[in-house]
Amino acid sequence: MDTLNSTLHYWANATNLTGDPNATWTYNGSFNAVDMNANGSVVVAGGVLTPGLFLWTNATQLEGVVSPDWARLNSTQVLDVAIDSGGSFILASTIDSVNTTDFKACFFYADGSEADEFNLLQRSPFVSMSSSGNVSAVAGPGFDSLYVFILEFPSVTAVTVYMLVAAALIIGYHARSRECPRQ
Repeated sequence: MDTLNSTLHYWANATNLTGDPNATWTYNGSFNAVDMNANGSVVVAGGVLTPGLFLWTNATQLEGVVSPDWARLNSTQVLDVAIDSGGSFILASTIDSVNTTDFKACFFYADGSEADEFNLLQRSPFVSMSSSGNVSAVAGPGFDSLYVFILEFPSVTAVTVYMLVAAALIIGYHARSRECPRQ
């Protein structure tokens, strides 16, 4: 696969497709992470070779070669992305393209505004989010690389828990809170 000349493909109503149909819409970009909300109407993608975080709304209605509704973190490598089932809250794990020791978990609303960001101790290429968006996890390869964020709405209060995976021994605890109204 030629990762420098890649394309994101989307098939609307994919459960009803047969054979080898053409994609409903495409976007030229090399992404290593893609996620969508429960009904497929909001798609989020992030990349290292195509730096940034990209979002498409009304994805089931788009056709042809499309542009994203918004792009954020334009000079930042995005390792993984997650979106809640309603399509209103997004999480991305990142590495700064210039300062490659600057690792973050970035939370966004679907309109592209940033809810918050948290510094991470190391490269953390795996993210997951609950369907409600209230619980998110970011993880990396190290023993102390699991971060769990518990978000309370309408304001966002994030609690970060560092865990030692081996024997489930918790080696540290860090809590952080900020007020961010849910949109």
